[in-house]
Amino acid sequence: MKGLFILKSLHLIKSIEKNQKKIIEFVEQFSEAQELFIHNLDEVAKVTFMYIIKVTLFYFIPYLVIRSFGIQFNSVQLRF
Repeated sequence: MKGLFILKSLHLIKSIEKNQKKIIEFVEQFSEAQELFIHNLDEVAKVTFMYIIKVTLFYFIPYLVIRSFGIQFNSVQLRF
């Protein structure tokens, strides 16, 4: 918790104890979320798969619309 003392000396935080409690609560919540994640890997896999499908469709639909207008993609030119 040396970082909290440095932040206090720089007057970026007011109370070391208050911020220390927040950090401890955050770490505990993170640990709980990690346990839920580990025990529900099948649900995580389903959500990940559905997200991949969602993103694929999100980018594939404009392609289908452009193709419906008869535009052919012979070469792709990306300009940044």
